[in-house]
Amino acid sequence: MAIRAPRITAIHHHVVRVPFRENSAPWNALLVNSWQLLELLHVETEDPEVFGWGEAVLSYTAATVSQQATRRLIGENPAEHLWDPSVGIALQMALFDTVGRCLDVPAARLFNLPQVRTSSPIAWWSTKMPPEVLATDAAHAVAEGYLAHKFKARPWFDVVEQVRQVSDVTPEHFQLDIDFNRMLLDRGTALPLLTELDTFPRVGLYEAPIAQGLYQEYAVLRAQVHRPIAEHFDQGPFRHGVLAGSYDGYVFSPNTIGNGVGSLLKQGILAEEFGQSGWIQQIGTAITTAMVLQVSSVLPAARWPFVTGMNLYTDDLVTTAIELRGGDALLPDGPGLGVTVDRDAVERFRVNDDFVLATPAAILTVSLPGDRRREYASMAQLWDDCRRYGNIPLTGRGARLDARWDDGSDDFASHHATLRKAPQWL
Repeated sequence: MAIRAPRITAIHHHVVRVPFRENSAPWNALLVNSWQLLELLHVETEDPEVFGWGEAVLSYTAATVSQQATRRLIGENPAEHLWDPSVGIALQMALFDTVGRCLDVPAARLFNLPQVRTSSPIAWWSTKMPPEVLATDAAHAVAEGYLAHKFKARPWFDVVEQVRQVSDVTPEHFQLDIDFNRMLLDRGTALPLLTELDTFPRVGLYEAPIAQGLYQEYAVLRAQVHRPIAEHFDQGPFRHGVLAGSYDGYVFSPNTIGNGVGSLLKQGILAEEFGQSGWIQQIGTAITTAMVLQVSSVLPAARWPFVTGMNLYTDDLVTTAIELRGGDALLPDGPGLGVTVDRDAVERFRVNDDFVLATPAAILTVSLPGDRRREYASMAQLWDDCRRYGNIPLTGRGARLDARWDDGSDDFASHHATLRKAPQWL
Protein backbone atom coordinates (compact mmCIF):
# COMPACT_ATOMS: atom_id res chain seq x y z
CA MET A 1 0.00 0.00 0.00
CA ALA A 2 1.38 3.40 -0.99
CA ILE A 3 2.22 5.93 1.71
CA ARG A 4 -0.10 8.90 1.54
CA ALA A 5 1.78 12.06 2.35
CA PRO A 6 0.86 15.70 1.71
CA ARG A 7 2.11 16.81 -1.67
CA ILE A 8 5.21 18.90 -2.14
CA THR A 9 4.45 22.58 -2.62
CA ALA A 10 7.97 24.05 -2.64
CA ILE A 11 11.63 23.07 -2.52
CA HIS A 12 13.94 25.78 -1.28
CA HIS A 13 17.62 25.64 -2.21
CA HIS A 14 20.23 27.32 -0.03
CA VAL A 15 24.01 27.49 -0.32
CA VAL A 16 25.77 28.16 2.97
CA ARG A 17 29.37 28.71 3.90
CA VAL A 18 30.12 27.25 7.32
CA PRO A 19 33.69 28.14 8.36
CA PHE A 20 36.15 25.53 9.58
CA ARG A 21 37.25 25.39 13.19
CA GLU A 22 40.41 27.32 13.98
CA ASN A 23 42.86 24.48 14.67
CA SER A 24 42.32 22.65 11.40
CA ALA A 25 41.32 25.56 9.14
CA PRO A 26 44.76 26.36 7.65
CA TRP A 27 45.40 22.73 6.71
CA ASN A 28 41.89 22.12 5.43
CA ALA A 29 42.37 25.17 3.21
CA LEU A 30 45.15 23.43 1.30
CA LEU A 31 42.98 20.71 -0.22
CA VAL A 32 39.39 20.65 1.09
CA ASN A 33 38.73 24.37 1.39
CA SER A 34 35.58 24.00 -0.71
CA TRP A 35 34.01 21.73 1.92
CA GLN A 36 32.92 24.92 3.66
CA LEU A 37 30.21 25.28 0.98
CA LEU A 38 27.13 23.15 1.60
CA GLU A 39 23.90 22.74 -0.34
CA LEU A 40 20.79 22.69 1.86
CA LEU A 41 17.37 21.58 0.58
CA HIS A 42 14.17 22.45 2.41
CA VAL A 43 11.03 20.62 1.28
CA GLU A 44 7.61 22.11 2.11
CA THR A 45 4.27 20.34 1.71
CA GLU A 46 0.55 21.11 1.86
CA ASP A 47 0.75 20.47 5.60
CA PRO A 48 2.93 23.13 7.30
CA GLU A 49 3.89 20.58 9.98
CA VAL A 50 5.28 18.19 7.36
CA PHE A 51 8.59 19.30 5.88
CA GLY A 52 12.14 18.07 5.54
CA TRP A 53 15.77 19.13 5.31
CA GLY A 54 18.81 17.62 3.63
CA GLU A 55 22.35 18.69 2.87
CA ALA A 56 25.46 17.84 0.90
CA VAL A 57 28.92 19.31 0.54
CA LEU A 58 28.87 20.77 -2.96
CA SER A 59 32.34 19.55 -3.94
CA TYR A 60 32.08 16.12 -2.28
CA THR A 61 28.79 14.57 -3.29
CA ALA A 62 28.42 12.73 -6.58
CA ALA A 63 25.25 14.55 -7.61
CA THR A 64 24.01 17.97 -6.62
CA VAL A 65 20.32 18.79 -6.84
CA SER A 66 19.32 20.06 -10.25
CA GLN A 67 16.61 22.60 -10.95
CA GLN A 68 14.96 19.95 -13.12
CA ALA A 69 14.76 17.59 -10.12
CA THR A 70 13.16 20.23 -7.92
CA ARG A 71 10.65 21.29 -10.59
CA ARG A 72 9.45 17.77 -11.34
CA LEU A 73 8.80 17.02 -7.67
CA ILE A 74 6.47 19.98 -7.11
CA GLY A 75 2.94 18.63 -6.64
CA GLU A 76 4.24 15.10 -6.09
CA ASN A 77 3.84 12.73 -3.15
CA PRO A 78 7.31 12.76 -1.50
CA ALA A 79 7.00 9.06 -0.68
CA GLU A 80 6.95 8.24 -4.38
CA HIS A 81 10.50 9.57 -4.80
CA LEU A 82 12.26 8.30 -1.68
CA TRP A 83 14.39 5.80 -3.58
CA ASP A 84 15.26 7.93 -6.59
CA PRO A 85 19.02 8.65 -6.37
CA SER A 86 18.87 10.95 -9.39
CA VAL A 87 17.43 13.75 -7.25
CA GLY A 88 20.77 14.04 -5.42
CA ILE A 89 21.65 13.00 -1.89
CA ALA A 90 20.62 16.33 -0.30
CA LEU A 91 17.09 16.21 -1.71
CA GLN A 92 16.76 12.48 -1.05
CA MET A 93 17.73 13.14 2.56
CA ALA A 94 15.08 15.86 2.77
CA LEU A 95 12.45 13.49 1.35
CA PHE A 96 13.20 10.86 4.01
CA ASP A 97 12.98 13.59 6.64
CA THR A 98 9.64 14.75 5.21
CA VAL A 99 8.00 11.32 5.00
CA GLY A 100 9.30 10.36 8.44
CA ARG A 101 7.72 13.50 9.89
CA CYS A 102 4.49 12.75 8.04
CA LEU A 103 4.26 9.29 9.60
CA ASP A 104 5.78 10.39 12.93
CA VAL A 105 8.51 7.74 12.68
CA PRO A 106 12.31 7.88 12.35
CA ALA A 107 13.61 7.74 8.78
CA ALA A 108 15.14 4.33 9.58
CA ARG A 109 11.64 2.82 9.79
CA LEU A 110 11.25 3.55 6.07
CA PHE A 111 14.14 1.25 5.14
CA ASN A 112 12.13 -1.91 5.89
CA LEU A 113 15.01 -3.45 7.85
CA PRO A 114 15.18 -4.32 11.56
CA GLN A 115 16.95 -1.88 13.84
CA VAL A 116 20.21 -3.30 15.23
CA ARG A 117 21.55 -0.33 17.21
CA THR A 118 20.48 2.98 18.71
CA SER A 119 23.96 4.48 18.64
CA SER A 120 27.01 4.15 16.40
CA PRO A 121 30.72 4.71 16.98
CA ILE A 122 31.83 7.96 15.36
CA ALA A 123 35.29 9.07 14.25
CA TRP A 124 36.72 12.57 14.39
CA TRP A 125 38.15 13.47 10.97
CA SER A 126 41.42 15.28 10.28
CA THR A 127 43.12 16.11 7.04
CA LYS A 128 46.89 16.11 6.43
CA MET A 129 48.59 18.17 9.14
CA PRO A 130 51.79 18.36 11.21
CA PRO A 131 52.06 16.02 14.21
CA GLU A 132 51.61 18.77 16.80
CA VAL A 133 48.50 20.11 15.05
CA LEU A 134 47.08 16.60 14.70
CA ALA A 135 47.72 15.99 18.40
CA THR A 136 45.81 19.17 19.26
CA ASP A 137 42.94 17.93 17.09
CA ALA A 138 43.03 14.59 18.92
CA ALA A 139 42.92 16.33 22.30
CA HIS A 140 39.83 18.26 21.14
CA ALA A 141 38.29 14.98 20.00
CA VAL A 142 38.75 13.38 23.40
CA ALA A 143 37.38 16.46 25.17
CA GLU A 144 34.24 16.32 23.02
CA GLY A 145 33.55 12.63 23.61
CA TYR A 146 35.18 10.97 20.59
CA LEU A 147 37.14 7.76 21.02
CA ALA A 148 38.07 7.24 17.35
CA HIS A 149 39.96 9.47 14.95
CA LYS A 150 40.46 9.07 11.21
CA PHE A 151 43.28 11.06 9.65
CA LYS A 152 45.08 11.29 6.33
CA ALA A 153 48.62 9.91 6.20
CA ARG A 154 50.91 11.38 3.56
CA PRO A 155 54.61 11.03 2.64
CA TRP A 156 55.19 14.69 3.45
CA PHE A 157 54.46 14.02 7.14
CA ASP A 158 56.08 11.38 9.32
CA VAL A 159 53.08 9.20 10.17
CA VAL A 160 54.96 7.41 12.98
CA GLU A 161 55.63 10.75 14.62
CA GLN A 162 51.98 11.74 14.10
CA VAL A 163 50.83 8.57 15.87
CA ARG A 164 53.41 9.05 18.63
CA GLN A 165 52.29 12.61 19.41
CA VAL A 166 48.58 11.69 19.30
CA SER A 167 49.29 8.79 21.65
CA ASP A 168 50.79 11.24 24.15
CA VAL A 169 47.51 13.18 24.52
CA THR A 170 44.87 10.44 24.25
CA PRO A 171 43.75 7.51 26.42
CA GLU A 172 44.88 3.98 25.55
CA HIS A 173 41.43 3.04 24.26
CA PHE A 174 41.51 5.88 21.69
CA GLN A 175 41.50 4.45 18.13
CA LEU A 176 43.40 5.89 15.16
CA ASP A 177 42.19 4.89 11.70
CA ILE A 178 44.87 5.83 9.16
CA ASP A 179 43.88 6.62 5.58
CA PHE A 180 46.75 6.41 3.07
CA ASN A 181 44.61 6.91 -0.05
CA ARG A 182 46.90 4.36 -1.77
CA MET A 183 49.95 6.62 -1.38
CA LEU A 184 52.24 3.71 -0.42
CA LEU A 185 51.61 2.14 -3.86
CA ASP A 186 52.95 -1.40 -3.27
CA ARG A 187 53.33 -4.05 -0.58
CA GLY A 188 57.13 -3.82 -0.39
CA THR A 189 56.93 -0.13 0.44
CA ALA A 190 53.97 -0.47 2.78
CA LEU A 191 54.95 -3.48 4.88
CA PRO A 192 57.87 -2.03 6.90
CA LEU A 193 55.90 1.10 7.75
CA LEU A 194 52.69 -0.73 8.68
CA THR A 195 54.67 -3.24 10.74
CA GLU A 196 56.12 -0.35 12.75
CA LEU A 197 52.70 1.25 13.15
CA ASP A 198 51.36 -2.10 14.40
CA THR A 199 53.39 -1.56 17.58
CA PHE A 200 51.25 1.43 18.64
CA PRO A 201 48.19 0.32 20.66
CA ARG A 202 46.06 3.22 19.41
CA VAL A 203 46.33 2.26 15.73
CA GLY A 204 42.96 0.79 14.74
CA LEU A 205 43.05 0.07 11.02
CA TYR A 206 44.68 0.94 7.71
CA GLU A 207 42.58 2.33 4.88
CA ALA A 208 43.76 1.87 1.29
CA PRO A 209 47.52 1.66 1.92
CA ILE A 210 48.48 0.46 -1.60
CA ALA A 211 47.16 0.78 -5.14
CA GLN A 212 43.64 -0.38 -5.88
CA GLY A 213 43.33 -3.57 -7.90
CA LEU A 214 46.30 -5.37 -6.33
CA TYR A 215 44.00 -7.94 -4.75
CA GLN A 216 46.57 -10.69 -4.22
CA GLU A 217 49.09 -8.19 -2.88
CA TYR A 218 46.47 -6.91 -0.46
CA ALA A 219 45.73 -10.47 0.67
CA VAL A 220 49.42 -11.07 1.43
CA LEU A 221 49.76 -7.70 3.18
CA ARG A 222 46.65 -8.42 5.23
CA ALA A 223 48.21 -11.66 6.45
CA GLN A 224 51.41 -9.87 7.48
CA VAL A 225 50.08 -6.91 9.46
CA HIS A 226 48.13 -6.97 12.71
CA ARG A 227 45.44 -4.38 12.04
CA PRO A 228 42.39 -4.60 9.75
CA ILE A 229 42.73 -3.30 6.19
CA ALA A 230 39.85 -1.44 4.56
CA GLU A 231 39.10 -0.20 1.05
CA HIS A 232 36.32 1.83 -0.52
CA PHE A 233 33.37 -0.31 -1.57
CA ASP A 234 32.70 -0.43 -5.27
CA GLN A 235 32.01 -3.23 -7.67
CA GLY A 236 35.65 -4.09 -8.33
CA PRO A 237 37.19 -4.08 -4.85
CA PHE A 238 34.22 -5.79 -3.25
CA ARG A 239 33.75 -8.59 -5.76
CA HIS A 240 37.43 -9.38 -6.31
CA GLY A 241 38.45 -8.51 -2.77
CA VAL A 242 36.07 -11.05 -1.26
CA LEU A 243 37.34 -13.77 -3.58
CA ALA A 244 41.00 -12.99 -2.87
CA GLY A 245 40.61 -12.29 0.85
CA SER A 246 42.06 -8.83 0.30
CA TYR A 247 40.26 -6.75 2.93
CA ASP A 248 38.71 -6.91 6.37
CA GLY A 249 36.10 -4.27 5.58
CA TYR A 250 34.92 -1.39 3.44
CA VAL A 251 34.03 2.27 3.36
CA PHE A 252 30.33 2.61 2.49
CA SER A 253 29.52 5.78 0.57
CA PRO A 254 26.31 7.07 -1.05
CA ASN A 255 28.44 8.05 -4.06
CA THR A 256 29.02 4.38 -4.92
CA ILE A 257 27.13 1.88 -7.15
CA GLY A 258 24.16 3.99 -8.09
CA ASN A 259 24.38 6.76 -5.49
CA GLY A 260 22.04 7.61 -2.66
CA VAL A 261 20.58 5.93 0.40
CA GLY A 262 19.70 2.76 -1.50
CA SER A 263 23.35 2.37 -2.44
CA LEU A 264 24.42 2.66 1.21
CA LEU A 265 21.96 -0.03 2.24
CA LYS A 266 23.05 -2.32 -0.59
CA GLN A 267 26.72 -1.98 0.34
CA GLY A 268 26.08 -2.70 4.00
CA ILE A 269 23.85 -5.70 3.29
CA LEU A 270 26.37 -7.23 0.85
CA ALA A 271 29.23 -6.71 3.28
CA GLU A 272 27.34 -8.42 6.08
CA GLU A 273 26.45 -11.39 3.87
CA PHE A 274 30.17 -11.99 3.26
CA GLY A 275 31.23 -11.45 6.87
CA GLN A 276 32.80 -8.04 6.27
CA SER A 277 32.66 -4.92 8.42
CA GLY A 278 32.74 -1.27 7.43
CA TRP A 279 31.70 2.29 8.10
CA ILE A 280 29.55 4.90 6.40
CA GLN A 281 31.34 7.98 5.10
CA GLN A 282 29.56 11.12 3.92
CA ILE A 283 30.83 14.59 4.75
CA GLY A 284 28.51 17.17 6.30
CA THR A 285 27.27 18.80 9.47
CA ALA A 286 24.93 17.33 12.08
CA ILE A 287 22.20 17.10 9.40
CA THR A 288 24.21 14.56 7.44
CA THR A 289 25.32 12.90 10.68
CA ALA A 290 21.68 12.35 11.63
CA MET A 291 21.00 10.67 8.28
CA VAL A 292 24.08 8.46 8.64
CA LEU A 293 22.89 7.40 12.09
CA GLN A 294 19.51 6.44 10.65
CA VAL A 295 21.14 4.23 8.00
CA SER A 296 23.75 2.79 10.37
CA SER A 297 21.01 1.77 12.80
CA VAL A 298 19.80 -0.95 10.40
CA LEU A 299 23.15 -2.19 9.04
CA PRO A 300 24.96 -4.76 11.22
CA ALA A 301 28.10 -4.41 9.06
CA ALA A 302 28.39 -0.68 9.87
CA ARG A 303 30.14 -1.47 13.15
CA TRP A 304 33.32 0.56 12.64
CA PRO A 305 33.42 4.31 13.50
CA PHE A 306 31.59 6.29 10.82
CA VAL A 307 32.91 9.53 9.34
CA THR A 308 31.00 12.72 8.54
CA GLY A 309 33.56 15.38 9.41
CA MET A 310 30.94 17.08 11.59
CA ASN A 311 33.83 18.15 13.82
CA LEU A 312 35.27 20.35 11.05
CA TYR A 313 32.65 23.07 11.29
CA THR A 314 32.14 26.00 13.64
CA ASP A 315 28.37 25.35 13.58
CA ASP A 316 26.46 22.07 13.27
CA LEU A 317 23.31 23.78 11.82
CA VAL A 318 20.89 22.13 14.27
CA THR A 319 19.22 23.48 17.39
CA THR A 320 20.24 20.55 19.62
CA ALA A 321 23.63 18.92 19.14
CA ILE A 322 23.87 15.21 18.45
CA GLU A 323 24.81 13.58 21.74
CA LEU A 324 27.99 11.56 22.10
CA ARG A 325 28.29 8.93 24.80
CA GLY A 326 31.10 6.42 25.25
CA GLY A 327 32.52 7.28 21.83
CA ASP A 328 29.16 6.64 20.14
CA ALA A 329 26.81 9.14 18.55
CA LEU A 330 23.26 8.54 19.76
CA LEU A 331 20.48 8.10 17.24
CA PRO A 332 18.34 11.26 17.52
CA ASP A 333 14.97 10.72 19.16
CA GLY A 334 12.42 12.18 16.80
CA PRO A 335 10.64 11.70 13.46
CA GLY A 336 12.44 11.90 10.13
CA LEU A 337 16.12 12.60 10.62
CA GLY A 338 15.38 13.36 14.25
CA VAL A 339 17.04 16.78 14.32
CA THR A 340 15.72 20.33 14.00
CA VAL A 341 17.57 22.58 11.58
CA ASP A 342 18.62 25.93 13.01
CA ARG A 343 17.04 28.27 10.49
CA ASP A 344 18.76 31.30 12.01
CA ALA A 345 22.12 29.64 11.39
CA VAL A 346 21.14 28.83 7.82
CA GLU A 347 20.41 32.50 7.18
CA ARG A 348 23.55 33.61 8.99
CA PHE A 349 25.81 31.46 6.81
CA ARG A 350 23.87 31.76 3.57
CA VAL A 351 25.72 32.96 0.43
CA ASN A 352 24.71 33.46 -3.18
CA ASP A 353 24.30 30.29 -5.23
CA ASP A 354 27.20 31.33 -7.48
CA PHE A 355 29.53 32.13 -4.57
CA VAL A 356 33.10 31.02 -5.30
CA LEU A 357 35.41 30.20 -2.42
CA ALA A 358 39.00 30.73 -3.50
CA THR A 359 41.74 28.50 -2.15
CA PRO A 360 44.37 30.70 -0.50
CA ALA A 361 47.76 30.61 -2.19
CA ALA A 362 50.68 29.09 -0.30
CA ILE A 363 54.29 28.13 -0.87
CA LEU A 364 54.73 24.60 0.45
CA THR A 365 58.09 23.38 1.66
CA VAL A 366 58.75 19.68 2.23
CA SER A 367 61.75 19.01 4.48
CA LEU A 368 63.42 15.59 4.38
CA PRO A 369 66.28 14.08 6.40
CA GLY A 370 69.72 15.08 5.11
CA ASP A 371 68.83 18.77 4.86
CA ARG A 372 66.81 18.22 1.68
CA ARG A 373 64.01 20.67 0.98
CA ARG A 374 61.66 20.97 -1.98
CA GLU A 375 59.15 23.77 -2.67
CA TYR A 376 55.75 23.59 -4.35
CA ALA A 377 53.05 26.03 -5.42
CA SER A 378 50.13 23.67 -4.69
CA MET A 379 49.09 20.40 -3.13
CA ALA A 380 48.39 19.05 -6.62
CA GLN A 381 52.07 19.47 -7.53
CA LEU A 382 53.14 17.74 -4.33
CA TRP A 383 50.71 14.87 -4.89
CA ASP A 384 52.09 14.32 -8.41
CA ASP A 385 55.68 14.45 -7.15
CA CYS A 386 54.92 11.61 -4.75
CA ARG A 387 52.62 9.34 -6.72
CA ARG A 388 53.46 10.02 -10.36
CA TYR A 389 57.11 11.02 -10.40
CA GLY A 390 58.57 9.42 -7.28
CA ASN A 391 60.55 12.45 -6.13
CA ILE A 392 59.53 12.16 -2.45
CA PRO A 393 60.14 9.00 -0.35
CA LEU A 394 56.75 7.38 0.08
CA THR A 395 57.17 6.28 3.69
CA GLY A 396 57.81 9.84 4.81
CA ARG A 397 60.12 9.08 7.78
CA GLY A 398 61.38 12.39 9.14
CA ALA A 399 59.41 14.36 6.58
CA ARG A 400 57.60 17.59 7.33
CA LEU A 401 55.50 20.06 5.35
CA ASP A 402 55.37 23.77 6.18
CA ALA A 403 53.26 26.42 4.49
CA ARG A 404 54.01 30.07 3.81
CA TRP A 405 50.71 31.78 3.14
CA ASP A 406 50.27 34.62 0.66
CA ASP A 407 51.24 37.80 2.51
CA GLY A 408 50.51 40.10 -0.42
CA SER A 409 54.18 40.85 -1.03
CA ASP A 410 55.87 41.07 -4.43
CA ASP A 411 58.41 38.53 -3.22
CA PHE A 412 55.70 35.93 -2.49
CA ALA A 413 53.92 36.56 -5.80
CA SER A 414 57.14 36.26 -7.83
CA HIS A 415 58.34 33.10 -6.11
CA HIS A 416 54.90 31.47 -6.25
CA ALA A 417 54.70 32.19 -10.00
CA THR A 418 58.08 30.51 -10.50
CA LEU A 419 57.01 27.44 -8.55
CA ARG A 420 53.81 27.13 -10.55
CA LYS A 421 55.98 26.25 -13.55
CA ALA A 422 57.85 23.53 -11.64
CA PRO A 423 58.76 22.55 -8.05
CA GLN A 424 62.30 23.40 -6.94
CA TRP A 425 64.89 21.83 -4.68
CA LEU A 426 66.45 24.31 -2.25
